[in-house]
Amino acid sequence: MKKNQLRKYTLAFIACLAACPLMGQLRQLSERDYALWGTLTAEQLSENGNWASYKMEYGNASDTLFLQHTGSMKSYNFPNTQGGQFLGEGYFAMPQKEHLLLFHLATGAEQRIPNVRQYGYVPELQLLLTLEGTATTQLVLRKAGKVKATIPDVLAYSQSPKGHTFCLTRQQGQAATLELLDARDNTRRIIRQGAEGETFKRMQWQSEGKAIAFYGEKATGETLLYCYRVDTQKLGILEASHPAFPKDRAITADPNVQLQLSADGERVFFGITSRWPQDTTAYAKGVAIWNAADKDFYPNRKLKASVAYPAHTAVWSPQQESVREITTDTLPWMALTGNQEFALLADPLAYAPFYKWFGDRDYYLCDLQTGNTQLLLQKQSGYDSQLSFSPDGRYIAYYRESDWHTYDLVAKVHTCITRGMDTNWDNRLADPGNELRVEGLAGWAADGRYLLVYDAHDIWKIATNGSSRKRLTNGKESGRIYRIDPAGRPLSQNRALDLRRDLILQVRELQQGRNGYALLTPKGKVRSLLEEDASLTRLRKAAKGNRIMYVQQRFDSPPALYVADLLKKDTKRLYQSNSHHEQYSWGTAKLIHYASSKGVPLQGALFYPAGYEPGRQYPMVVYLYEKLSHHLHRYVNPSLSNGLGFNIANLTAKGYAVLMPDIVYQAGNPGYSATDCVLAAVDEAIRLGVADPERLALIGHSFGGYETNFILTQTPRFAAAISGAAVADNVHHYFTYNTEYNSIDGWRHENQQYRMGTSFFEDREAYFRNNPLYHAAAIITPLLTWAGALDQNVQPRQAATLYAALRRLEREHIMLVYPDEGHIINKKENQADLTRKLEEWLDHYLRDKEKPSWMKPDREQQH
Repeated sequence: MKKNQLRKYTLAFIACLAACPLMGQLRQLSERDYALWGTLTAEQLSENGNWASYKMEYGNASDTLFLQHTGSMKSYNFPNTQGGQFLGEGYFAMPQKEHLLLFHLATGAEQRIPNVRQYGYVPELQLLLTLEGTATTQLVLRKAGKVKATIPDVLAYSQSPKGHTFCLTRQQGQAATLELLDARDNTRRIIRQGAEGETFKRMQWQSEGKAIAFYGEKATGETLLYCYRVDTQKLGILEASHPAFPKDRAITADPNVQLQLSADGERVFFGITSRWPQDTTAYAKGVAIWNAADKDFYPNRKLKASVAYPAHTAVWSPQQESVREITTDTLPWMALTGNQEFALLADPLAYAPFYKWFGDRDYYLCDLQTGNTQLLLQKQSGYDSQLSFSPDGRYIAYYRESDWHTYDLVAKVHTCITRGMDTNWDNRLADPGNELRVEGLAGWAADGRYLLVYDAHDIWKIATNGSSRKRLTNGKESGRIYRIDPAGRPLSQNRALDLRRDLILQVRELQQGRNGYALLTPKGKVRSLLEEDASLTRLRKAAKGNRIMYVQQRFDSPPALYVADLLKKDTKRLYQSNSHHEQYSWGTAKLIHYASSKGVPLQGALFYPAGYEPGRQYPMVVYLYEKLSHHLHRYVNPSLSNGLGFNIANLTAKGYAVLMPDIVYQAGNPGYSATDCVLAAVDEAIRLGVADPERLALIGHSFGGYETNFILTQTPRFAAAISGAAVADNVHHYFTYNTEYNSIDGWRHENQQYRMGTSFFEDREAYFRNNPLYHAAAIITPLLTWAGALDQNVQPRQAATLYAALRRLEREHIMLVYPDEGHIINKKENQADLTRKLEEWLDHYLRDKEKPSWMKPDREQQH
């Protein structure tokens, strides 16, 4: 029997055993069973969709890659393999520890190619390229597993977007050469013969393979820039000594500046710096001077001053022999328009100090041919989601004052394209006090005449001049949200949406939590493909044909891999992960509906305990953050490897109900908003007869931890609580310097998650009112808190502050501090420790289990 056949039948036998419960009885899940569970990842579909690859990953790192035929269901598995690539419909290439495995899909034959550093594939030629070797390397071309050509002394290569053309760096003696390889006929031509000691790096193709740019570094350390046109076979060379080159400047291959070519291949964007290093000693020692009038904070200024040769972006036009520096110290931010003929420039600190994640800025439009620069937008949002460029280079779209606008670079006209429309494009009304978030732009039509824009439910097709507006979906009426799936976005040559072809849409039904996919046709019609009472994710579409692959799961049904045809309503399950799930008693999930005290409709995900018996009340854990009901259908592997210590499957297996409620906020009252919405959800779970009102627990992390801390000051209804990496004193937090973001945390309160909407000085009473520490005397619930000593986001002193308060108040409280962890627990041994302690805390207060030793104070442990 062949090796892969043996693999296949052995795996099937094991899966069969795992799926067959003894005597028909369901087992109670225990900690020793957790290692059985793995995570399914959908990887790829082959070119025509005849083969699928997917992966099962386990906590012990014994991962397995699977290849399966979507028609015959024939499959192969490869232990300890991470991934690979389909080579057409005939082969699959997968990197392994010491070789590249070339697997023949039809026969199962294996070919091992040793010492492969890099590989690529040319679909139209069915050609595999491998860079092989140890001390010296060679490029080998293979077709159907057979060597067609070998090129010695190749150091690196870069594949053109056209696929069949490759740029090779070769080393011959002391000289490096750059060559162009046409894989169609294996012809090569030298682009550049380097000087002795010269090296080449950062090869970058134009988007259609018309040209390639790269840096050359001489033995003297001087950097040159090259641009080679494939059609004319002309090589342009730029040196700092060129007459058009800015004075006292030099070329730099600084990786912080992207090397790129314009869409027409006529311009090269590269790094430029001063010939002379700046003084890096100014901040090296001495007193740190934090001036309140500085635009940037001292640590940021110190970091910038430590760079001897700070880099900017410049543009070179080989044909016109012009060089122009684009970004400067005063305008360091840059974005290029769709055809790269203009650059948008800005100073991100223009309105500093600001209290947003990204501050407003003035945008200047620079004509890269003439260098003329003019103000385009004043005090415009700095969030990149509110700015977009048409791929054809004619339009800039931007969001301002609750509407989408366009600027026509040809007509030089600003147009509000959504004025007067009866819909909302952002979260201003739905989530007051939070940072302004737009629903988003789905993309541009290939001809630049239309944008596809999202509102809360639907997709709109809007003319760039505002002359027409058409809603393409009916989500508002049907209670659904429609979005274009990233894997189902056919793109035109200029990377715009190809509206001549079907678009695959994600569909989320809001009332019952169903999910699905639909097709948006070129005529603007929506055709439903499927809709399930489940989660549907990780869509993959074959490059040719209509076959798709996706993962389907429910809380009570492990992820399974399906294939379907877009033109036929037939689906087939390729693989069911964790089939042993059927052997265990498991919980179920339900979307519940209720309202806040102000009558706002809300929903939450309620997870029933394993073996649930109607009429019996269960201890219930409430996990909160902002909106979590969309986790309704998420299957959770039972595990000790939990970065927050919280695991729904663990808890429901132990007999807990778990509730994840949605929270809506009132600006200036985040704590009270959370209290109101959470208690309304708890009341509904009690009304349904699921939750025992005497055995309730509350858990939150980060912002959810803040909410947990505050809610405990407002109600005694919870028998236990756990908060992790949480703010306890939001007034102190407002004034804290955040070492992760290098900013003062006040912006999080004024214009982000804490949703205060004003500064502390404008409404101190609101900050005091929503401060857990100031109301800590009302906390009577036993509270477990945890923090990472290295947390740079929410500093551990916040947990220590609450510890000090509860110690003084003589309340039941334990604080855990993990010395080598940050905002989330990452080390497996610490994850297991936190998970066990979290569950033991709940078991004691909600299920009357005896206190473990770690929960006992020192005076009890001495006896």
